[in-house]
Parts: sequence; structure tokens; C-alpha cells
Amino acid sequence: MLELYLHLAYLWIFSCLILWTWHGIRYRRVNKLLKGESPLAEAINAEPLSLIICAHNEASNLKRLIPAWCEQDFENYEVLVVDDHSDDDSELIVSQAMNQYAHLRWLETPLNKPRGKKAALRRGIEAAQYENLVFCDADCLPATNQWLRRTADQLLKGEVVLGYGALRGEGFVAQLSDYETLTTAFRYWSYALIGSAYMGVGRNLAYRKSSMSAPQSLAKHADLLSGDDDLTLKEMSGDLKVNCMVAPETFTYSEAAPNLKSWWRQKGRHYSTAWRYANAIKLSLGVEAAFQLIFVLLLPLAIWQLPIALFLPLFLGRWFLSGFPQKAQWPLIQQKRQAWFWPFYEMFWAIAATLLHLRNLVFGPPKKW
Repeated sequence: MLELYLHLAYLWIFSCLILWTWHGIRYRRVNKLLKGESPLAEAINAEPLSLIICAHNEASNLKRLIPAWCEQDFENYEVLVVDDHSDDDSELIVSQAMNQYAHLRWLETPLNKPRGKKAALRRGIEAAQYENLVFCDADCLPATNQWLRRTADQLLKGEVVLGYGALRGEGFVAQLSDYETLTTAFRYWSYALIGSAYMGVGRNLAYRKSSMSAPQSLAKHADLLSGDDDLTLKEMSGDLKVNCMVAPETFTYSEAAPNLKSWWRQKGRHYSTAWRYANAIKLSLGVEAAFQLIFVLLLPLAIWQLPIALFLPLFLGRWFLSGFPQKAQWPLIQQKRQAWFWPFYEMFWAIAATLLHLRNLVFGPPKKW
């Protein structure tokens, strides 16, 4: 039995070295992107944009956020708010705002049309006037009025733009969400940089309508509550130029889940889409998650079995070099004081993500929001 424990301790060492190397390569690649963000172009030749926002009973957010969407420093764009069977004052609020903003539109949904964000997005895409589509959630605030100019600049250079949707809040769940948001962004940006883009976030995403069969792709995964961002990207045509938008003035901000119960339900929806990723992506992400879980579960055994002179440098090396955020990442972080505790959040996330995937595997994807 002692020999088995020692072999498991060696497995912990192996997971430590793999994660150290894996995350080191990823950080170096994305940190280079963060440090090399190009200056804002004049966007003189920028093409017009359609900003599509789906809304279900978002009256309070619409009243607060319409000015931020409609007063962007960009010449030619429309803001299309797509109704998803709202029964509050959303239509009234948008209608009143349309008197002030000529480029704001409200797309009403007939009662006989399907419900859900994917169906609303499909209607929005079909109704959009322009080829270049930008997507944001109804509770998301653009960081500045330069957001759409930056997006237009990136769309001049490619077909898809992957932005950053930061989450704000207070308490443990907000801190956990901050950690997860940044590490998820690093993951999808790093894969995009090597030509294997597999996801973005629907609260800060843009692409050309002609780059995909957008409505058909949304319908293809209509049985899942989530997937309007990652599974849509999966269905796009091959050989697309995907750009990563990392400048702080291009972030969008929304509120993190208020408690663990809401976070668990939300992540259950999000993780339900992973089973439909391309096989190579599933394998890569699965291997990384497996090593993270091994690192956490075998940590007590490593402390017990390994000499302190071997354990401590490995543990501290992994802890400091791939656990803490790097200097270039600080603009992305909302909970800066809590970033020192990110290695603990990684441990929590590794266990919770495994349980969420098992839950979806056994019981199927969530059917309710």
C-alpha cells in the first residue's frame, strides 16, 4: 500500500510539471497578446455594424443601458433589441428611447414564435441590416464608448472577434467568477491564437454574417439552453481569421451570480455545451481538467509522501508561476485584492467543474434557467 501511495505522489509530481508547462505556454502566448495590443485605428474605412441584444423582461437594465449602447463613438451602426416574449415594460422603454436614438430598433416577437435566447438571436440575425454583427447581453455595460470602434477595427482584419466579458460583484461567488472568467478567456484566446478557436462569450462577440450559416447553426443546437456563443463558433466555416480583443476599453461588464446556488445552475447550463465541441478540443480541455483534478486530490498525499525539499519547490513553483495572475493580466481582473487567493479558487473550480460535468452526463443538460 505504501508503494501505491508513493506512485500516486509521483503522479502528483507529473501533474504539477504538466500544468506548470501547459499554463506557462498559454500565459506567455496570451501575455504577448495583452502587451502588444495595437493602438486604436481611426476606423475611417470601418463597415457599419448591427449590435444585437436579446431581452426577456429586462426593463430595468434596458432603461439603464440603452444610452451606453446607443452613444458609442461610431458613425454607422444600429442597435437591435430583440424581444424574447417579455411581459414587462421593455417595449415601452425601448419605444420611448427610439424617439431619442434613430438607430435604435425594437424587434417584437409574435406569440407563436419559439422562446429562448437562440430563437431570439436567430430572429435578430435575420433582421439585422448589416453584414457585421456584434452581440451583447441585455445586462452588459460596455466599458467605454470606444467599444464598437475597437470591434469595427478588428472586423476589418478578420471575420470573428472574441472580446472579454468581465463579471462584477461582492463575496466568494464574485471572486470565483472573476477567476473563472479570466482563465476561460485565456483558454479561448490561446486556442484562437493557434488557429483552433472553439468558443467566445456571447456578451462580447462579433462576426460577419457571411462567415457562417448563423441562423441554421443556432437551430442545430436548439435543445440546449446555452451554446449561442461556443457552439455557434463551432459551426462556422473553416479557415476564418479570428481576432482577440483585449484592450480594457473594449470590455463589457455584468453582474456575477449572487450566490452559489445560482452559480451552480448557471455553470450547469454553460458546461452542457462542452460535450458537443470538436473531439480534439474535448480531448485537450479534458486532459487539462484531469490534471488539475489530480493536482488537487493528490495534494494531501504528496505532502505526506514526498520529502519537503522536493515537495516545496514543486508546489511553490506551480503556485506562484501558474496560480497567480501575471502583471499583464491585471487590467482584466475585477477583484484585484482577492487575486492572491486564486490557487484556492482553482482547486474549488477543479472539483466543482468535475461534478458539474458528471451531473450533466448522468442527468442530461439543464432544461430550465
